[in-house]
Amino acid sequence: MPKFYFFSFWSLILLSACSSHLKLGTEAYIKWVENEKNGLKVSKVVGPLKYVIQYEPIPYLVLIQNRDKLINDSFLNHEISNLEGMYYFKLRIETLDKNKDPMTLQISSVDDYHNRNLIFSDEFAENVRLVENGDTLHCEMFNLVNNYGLAPYMDLVLGFTKKKLVTSEANNNGDVPEIKVLVNDDVFNAGLLRFSFQKNTISKIPELSL
Repeated sequence: MPKFYFFSFWSLILLSACSSHLKLGTEAYIKWVENEKNGLKVSKVVGPLKYVIQYEPIPYLVLIQNRDKLINDSFLNHEISNLEGMYYFKLRIETLDKNKDPMTLQISSVDDYHNRNLIFSDEFAENVRLVENGDTLHCEMFNLVNNYGLAPYMDLVLGFTKKKLVTSEANNNGDVPEIKVLVNDDVFNAGLLRFSFQKNTISKIPELSL
């Protein structure tokens, strides 16, 4: 019996150590990335709203942008090369009651609605920053996904150009920085929201196997 426990303990240690080399098929990979327990999706609730930010690894981004296509290694590698050099995120702002467009909260006229739409279509990019190893990066890719008020949420697509790490950081941390996304929501008066993604979380993202 003691030998069994000894074997089980060290088996778990080995499995844990090898987790960063995990390979997953297409659907399993998507589910892993979107599973909040794995640390790539972080959420905060402020008042009547829930803010959910999804870190999008580039292979994941290729998959969700090409769901209707048959993806092979050649296509995947080509798309990855086109998208490299940036961090990608999706920020979802949703109402907790799930039955109201967040754009309609706390407004008194149609003009208010249109003005809010304009803010989230362009100006709000100035309210979003990414901190990479202490360096603050501006949001260089920003897009409001228009759902025409037909959903109880709104999605914002975010992109930040990566900074090159100095040699010592690259060697010590496996070229994987700790990153934080800062969102200053002065539209819904939620204030400054911080979303953190740890180095050990990002470094253990499974490999996509087609």
